[in-house]
Amino acid sequence: MEFDILFGGIGGQGIQLATQVLAQAATLEGKNVLQYCDYSSEMRGGKIDCTVVVAPPDEEIGSPRRTHPRAAVAMSPRACQEYRETLSTGGVLILNTSIVNGGVDRTDVHVLAVPTLRLAEEIGEPRAVSMIALGALIARTGVVSLDMAADALRVSLPPHRQTLIAANERALRCGAAFVTGPGESSRS
Repeated sequence: MEFDILFGGIGGQGIQLATQVLAQAATLEGKNVLQYCDYSSEMRGGKIDCTVVVAPPDEEIGSPRRTHPRAAVAMSPRACQEYRETLSTGGVLILNTSIVNGGVDRTDVHVLAVPTLRLAEEIGEPRAVSMIALGALIARTGVVSLDMAADALRVSLPPHRQTLIAANERALRCGAAFVTGPGESSRS
């Protein structure tokens, strides 16, 4: 069964990298995967939305466009506004409470409020907010394994950014620990 995730926020938050890591982790696990990003022309500060669809190896994926995803990561108020309306019943919504204020008035979805910037600063990696959110998503949904996501960093980061692997892995694990507690690897 397909598992579709929307990530949305502001350019410069690391959303493209987070979705690349998720897609690569699914590929490394032998799953079919599709990643699609839509962003404005501004390099930083513009709107960005990325979709990742993960399916079993024997299942083909059709269109990347999703109207009612099973999970969403809202890294900005705009993304929260859009995603809270379209998320499927029983879906998971990860909120970046560092900049998204207010709750979600739906009782048929699971909302996980993650203070991404505070957590990233606590581990000394303030630029890793999307990796914190990705770690929380992985721990909450189990869409891929956390260890495979850590391995995917090595493939997803270009050669001139390989020095950032350890920092991004710390952020992934910090986001997961926020959901599961220290010492646990995942919770659904």
